[in-house]
Amino acid sequence: MKTQNIKKTITKHAVSALLVLTLGGSASAATLSVTALGDPDQAIDLTALGTGDWALYTTTDLEPTESKAGGSGINAVTYAGSDVLGASNSSQSILYSWSDGSPTASNPGGTFDADHLSTVNEPGSAVFSTSVLASTTLNTLYVTYGQWNAVSRITVSLSDGSIADQQLDLSTNDHQTVQIDFASDTDAVLDVEIEFLSDTGNNNSQLRFQSLALANAVDPIPEPSTSALLGLGGLALILRRRK
Repeated sequence: MKTQNIKKTITKHAVSALLVLTLGGSASAATLSVTALGDPDQAIDLTALGTGDWALYTTTDLEPTESKAGGSGINAVTYAGSDVLGASNSSQSILYSWSDGSPTASNPGGTFDADHLSTVNEPGSAVFSTSVLASTTLNTLYVTYGQWNAVSRITVSLSDGSIADQQLDLSTNDHQTVQIDFASDTDAVLDVEIEFLSDTGNNNSQLRFQSLALANAVDPIPEPSTSALLGLGGLALILRRRK
């Protein structure tokens, strides 16, 4: 008799805990991370990375030189700094290819040695920034940029404040692609800033920027309330079997 009462008490508390989770104590589904990908000299297939959208920036008007035909989701890139923005090429510039671009239908030469946007001797003031929409669905943004005799810092944040901002500092004399995985608790905005943090004692230090690529949305992150309801259903089945 005592054993039955104990079982009933445990079950009652389990149901109560799940009700709290369902009705008001749901956990955050937010995700935010930024990771530098390896092999910075490897050519980038924008069509493969940017299945949702992509854009390549090679001119100082900050308009895409090439972009995904019919793409949507990438907003404008802005630049803030006292130095005049330049466009040039170097051995560090990333090689690109694509097959779904506009204004051209394809990359006729195969791999394209793209110019990069650059700012000179602007530590602590020059910033490239952009934003894309975020939701509870996990998505990925790829950003390609570089630094020369400088330290750059990328900062990513979600406008609904559902998770702490993330930062990554890089200082190699290369261009690199960083992968940003993000999901928010609500419909929000992912903000991205790339800052010329400091130089390394050379007068020709630069912060550079080249491209964005947005992956297609993948399966939504399950909402905690949904998981809780499934748990309640399982407990209800157990209770029925014990009657």
